Amino acid sequence: MSRTSFINVDLDVYSARPLRLLADAMEKANAIALHCGRIAPGRYRASFELGRSARSADNAIRGLARLIDGLPPPARKLWDGATRRDFAVGIDAGNTPFSFTSAIKPSTVAMVSNLRAQISYVIYARHTE
Repeated sequence: MSRTSFINVDLDVYSARPLRLLADAMEKANAIALHCGRIAPGRYRASFELGRSARSADNAIRGLARLIDGLPPPARKLWDGATRRDFAVGIDAGNTPFSFTSAIKPSTVAMVSNLRAQISYVIYARHTE
């Protein structure tokens, strides 16, 4: 039997401009760039996660938000000009427990709001073999 659990938070950034400068700055700040490139003509995406494991979605979001707050001005300009900024919380759905809670603190929601970003949940179905 598998247990429902928090996996990680990916920070996905979408833009009409290339995001390599943002990716480089995030990696310098101890994030991992999972993807950075063009996804369609005139559309770019960069995806990041923390360079360390987080115990909860709230901790991961706060850690990523702090990295954004500390970006140098050219990278922050790319962040501010992005068309979408999404803290995507990954949850692995299992058979147990009956219910699973992943709370985001009001102060964390405020941090995300100040960055003009959103929080989404991605729930992965239980793996059957």
